[in-house]
Amino acid sequence: MKLKQVELKKVLITAEYKSKIDGATDKQINFVNEVLDKVFNPMDGNIYINHNRCGIGKSTLIKATLNHLVNDSTYWGIANRDKLLEDDGAIVVTDKLDRLEEIATYPGLEDRCYFMKYDKDDESTYKSNRIDFLEQLKEQFKYPIVLVSTQKYFKMTETERKQLYKWKNGDRKIKLIDEKPYLISTTVIDEAYLSTIGIALEALPKSEEKEGILKYWRDIYNFIDTLRNSYQEYDINWISGNGSSVIINSALDKKFIKAIENDVTTNIYEMIEKLKDINKKGCLFVSSSDKLVDNSRQLIIIDNNFEKFDIDKCKNIIFDATAKVDADYLTIPEEHRKMFKAEDSKESDIDLHHVVVSASQNSLINKNDHIETISKYINNITETGLVITHGKKRGIYNKFNKHLNTKNHAYFGDVKGKNDWEGLSEMVQVGMNRKTNSVYLITYIAYTQINEKWNKINDADKIHNEIKQILEVDKGLFLNKTMKTIMKSDLVVDSIQNLMRVKCRHFSNNEKCKIFFVCNRYLIDTVNEIAKLVNAKITRVVPDIFEEEKMMNRKANEGKKKTNPQILMEFLKGLDNGRIITTKEIYNESGLSKTQFDKAKKDNKILKKWFIEHKGNKRGEFIA
Repeated sequence: MKLKQVELKKVLITAEYKSKIDGATDKQINFVNEVLDKVFNPMDGNIYINHNRCGIGKSTLIKATLNHLVNDSTYWGIANRDKLLEDDGAIVVTDKLDRLEEIATYPGLEDRCYFMKYDKDDESTYKSNRIDFLEQLKEQFKYPIVLVSTQKYFKMTETERKQLYKWKNGDRKIKLIDEKPYLISTTVIDEAYLSTIGIALEALPKSEEKEGILKYWRDIYNFIDTLRNSYQEYDINWISGNGSSVIINSALDKKFIKAIENDVTTNIYEMIEKLKDINKKGCLFVSSSDKLVDNSRQLIIIDNNFEKFDIDKCKNIIFDATAKVDADYLTIPEEHRKMFKAEDSKESDIDLHHVVVSASQNSLINKNDHIETISKYINNITETGLVITHGKKRGIYNKFNKHLNTKNHAYFGDVKGKNDWEGLSEMVQVGMNRKTNSVYLITYIAYTQINEKWNKINDADKIHNEIKQILEVDKGLFLNKTMKTIMKSDLVVDSIQNLMRVKCRHFSNNEKCKIFFVCNRYLIDTVNEIAKLVNAKITRVVPDIFEEEKMMNRKANEGKKKTNPQILMEFLKGLDNGRIITTKEIYNESGLSKTQFDKAKKDNKILKKWFIEHKGNKRGEFIA
């Protein structure tokens, strides 16, 4: 494309963007210019990652860019649609299927896109067989733009992806990835995974080959089961790979795959193919003993997906607001990882409060009083704000739901990408969405590639000891520096994604949003990082309601049911409202001696505050 044509297209794209964004600011136009420079510059083998804040208009820009990329918007006069087609094409990848639908129906793109509808949300196509999928690959060749879900794109083989880079009139040399791609993919092979395959094979039509197919599947199952049994003594370990893609026997494997490839769904075919990586790449073995989670023995195959970006065939531009602090991006080699951001600062529209109170899952499970206290605090600060808590599996979400006044209650994992709360100006997050140790270990393995070393060692005990060292924690934080960075990154990214569900997500917002993080003091660095990244003022507090809870839960000395401060606080709370009472009457009626009363009052912040706030008109007199 000639320089003059490129410059004209940039002008037209910018004009279209401005027509869709009411009152677009200079900073938003700078964002447009930064992105378009990357779109139209020559391919250079780099992955460009834009981390401008959400709400700046990236979805609008993507649609406007595609419209002028594939259509000859410089043509003057009347012409049929085919003559307006440019040679350039594009690939769009996102996990938001509604965004792909928006592109496919955007004015000017209605007949320019092929939507590879292959996703679990679309049962009619997800259950299509292998032949149907290959037909889709042929059909997309007719269109300049191919739209594909993140899930499907990163499941495609190299041969399948190669077909995306050509279309009938030219090449697709630009790939726009909206939201974080699958930088690391994991395949969890557990009993459910194996049963899904077994049930699908059992359901095959009756034929001469079926008996042989089922028999060989039982051999594969027994091989995997024996492997799991041999690692049963470990809670977590690495099973070394040997570089061979053979499951049991090379010739028999091929015969088995050949027999099923045209009769099973694409999903089942891919699941069976993935079993080859157990021996080829090695895998993580996990067998939890936690009664509150799934304890299935799992073989987890880990894929660093850098090669799937195909940087030699296509320019990749990723849009991810939290990419700069997301440790997963470290899996892209530094020489190919190009972060960029247009200056998008604005006057702070967030007041961030760190409520320094323990709110981990362990501190909440079977502690209804603590959940009730946190709920009372939340009800005092917001009646309608978004409240995010731990999930349903351990019952924490439901317990909070009983006590919270707000109807806007969500749980970790059910928030990202939703716009249900964008009109709210208050959000409370209770705890941090800390994952299991194995989740962070997976990122560690993908980043450090330590699995290559473990595959050579092939000594289960030695590898297990190394993993134990990597996973050592103190007060909930990893001692290993890289693991600590990975976990902090995950908590920061997750929390920013959550707070950006309310009004502050909009670039044009100028109303103060009040954001509260209820979490313990060991997470101060994490909360500080969040505040820094969203340009928020931070206030750190321990509200009196939690100091009182702590006081009332303190264990009394042996032989006593309650501590003196507990006795005194219960007495004061039981007084009739408005009663005038003297100091002498308080310690006489509470059952405390004068010495006990004076010491309890002197050493306790909550009691001190009560007596200050309830002073009467005379010395030594108080009003309840």
